[in-house]
Formats: sequence, structure tokens, C-alpha cells
Amino acid sequence: MARRLIEPRRNTNSKRPETGQSPVHRASQEGRLGSDAPRLPRLKWTKCVICLTVAVASLVSAARSTVANQDAAGTKAEKVDWSVFLPEGSGKAEVALACSSCHDLSQVITQKKSSSNWRTTVQKMISAYQAPVDKEDVQPLIDYLSKNFGEKNPIEQLPMNLNTSSAEALARLPGLTPELAGAIVESRESSGAFGSVGDLLRVKGIGATTLNRIKAYLKTKD
Repeated sequence: MARRLIEPRRNTNSKRPETGQSPVHRASQEGRLGSDAPRLPRLKWTKCVICLTVAVASLVSAARSTVANQDAAGTKAEKVDWSVFLPEGSGKAEVALACSSCHDLSQVITQKKSSSNWRTTVQKMISAYQAPVDKEDVQPLIDYLSKNFGEKNPIEQLPMNLNTSSAEALARLPGLTPELAGAIVESRESSGAFGSVGDLLRVKGIGATTLNRIKAYLKTKD
């Protein structure tokens, strides 16, 4: 008998080798694998979003706090020097030292006291608040205060109100002559109230240099 050669049956179910697969087919398989990858539950995603939101809010709050602290530090650094309102004369240095040791000098400059009242005030400063005043400086201190901040003191308030202060008070501003002080009063009477301190530039004789020198001591509203 002739031997029959039986050709082995092909396995049609066998997996085709990876080589030779089209790029589209490979991408399709990779996509299916990716879709089978484990996913974070929705609850965990929600918690992550909440945590990120809280973190961002904390950073914003910290930044605002830093800016506020810097602003406060800047304001403190720009403290007004009220000693410019102390006229020259015997006793000025003693007043600047003794009166600024426990309070702001503006509290002294706006006073209107008689000689006897100033004596009482000075004695209280020394006995109650331990103001640094030597015994021999007590009388010069009283004389200076009585002369410059007596009952006729023109300065009503500090900062001065540019729209209500008298020419005599404005003349106490550093670098301002009685003539310029009078021109300020004339300007507000003829042209109306000053809307801002910067409006002083409308007064003839007052330029940017003078304005920068006196603006810290002025305001336009009470």
C-alpha cells in the first residue's frame, strides 16, 4: 500500500505572533489594556480635590498676611516727626526729650495752658511718669511751654486741617512763611476748599519740594 502522507492540521486558534501586527491593531490592544487598569474610586478623587483647594487657600491667606505685616511695618517706619513744631529757644531740647519719653509730642503742641497749669503738668510728669528732667531744667521747661503753647497757641489739632486752620497755625509748618500761609487761606476762600493736600500746588509759591516737606502734617477732612 502506498503510504499516505498526512499533512498536520493547522491550529487556527493559535495566537498570531506580535511581529507583523499592524500599528492600528497594536494600538487597539494597548487601549484595551489601559482601560482595564485600576482606577481611583470617585470618593478618593473628591478628597484629593478638597485637599488641594484647602492647600491653595492656605497659601493665599499666608501671602495676604505677609503683605499686611509688611504694610504695618512700613507705616510704623514712617512715623511723623512732630518736633518740627517746637520753636527755637531755650528749653526746646528739654521739651523734646522729656515730653517724648512717655507720649507723642503732638499732645504737647496742641495744648493751650497757662504758666501755672504747665507747672502742674511738668511736676506730674516728673513725679508720676519719671520724666527725665533735671532739677535745674524744670523752670526753663515751664517757661518754654508757657511761651509757645500757652492760651494763644494757634495750633488746634495735628495733623492740621488745611481747610479750617488759621494762617497763624499754618505758618508753624516747617519751611512755610507767613506770606505763604496767608496765600493758602486766600486760595481756599477764593477757589473753594482743598479736595486733597496735593491741591496746595494751585497756590502760587508752593511747589513739589515744599509740598513734600509739609504734607505729612496736613489733612483736608476731620
